[in-house]
Amino acid sequence: MSLRLVSKRKILWASLAGSAGTSAALVGLFFMLLGLNLHTYTKLTAERVLAKVIVGEKSELGRALMLRIDGKQPIRLDMPGEEWQLDGRFLKWKAWAALLGKTPNVRLERFSSRREKNAQVASEPVIIELIESPGAWISAAMTIAEQLGMVDAYYGSSVYMPLAEGAEFIVSATMSGLIARPSNARAEQAVTEWRYR
Repeated sequence: MSLRLVSKRKILWASLAGSAGTSAALVGLFFMLLGLNLHTYTKLTAERVLAKVIVGEKSELGRALMLRIDGKQPIRLDMPGEEWQLDGRFLKWKAWAALLGKTPNVRLERFSSRREKNAQVASEPVIIELIESPGAWISAAMTIAEQLGMVDAYYGSSVYMPLAEGAEFIVSATMSGLIARPSNARAEQAVTEWRYR
């Protein structure tokens, strides 16, 4: 009888210990998945600065402008019009590839002038092509990534802002596209005035 009682206690104790262990494992798995999700969320929403646009004085050819793209020589030009525009192309990875750390890739393609819809056209818009040939090995790698089903979408994105003397803007890449923000007081003032036109 006492052996049977000891045996039942061991079974009961083992069942309780097993249930507690399983519960702890499930709680641990939950927090691990939550951590992975939060890690991905932080990574996918992080912005990456791509360029800075600095607007200078006005001349008869337009506004002096400097475009600084990260890792490249600054581009200086006179830009007619009332606004500047920067265009890019994005490559978005599938969710499972993003979980492995693949963030969207972006390629800046074109920098150009814009006119407001009511402006009289005095000159042709300025268009600067920013694309460089990607090279054979990059094209081959992209073909392989597409065949493995890693690529979710290719899409274009553009930002434009007013040409205002002394204004400086930062252009960043986000998960959803390009975004331009004023980086000094003059740019903030120009955007406020432009917003209500």
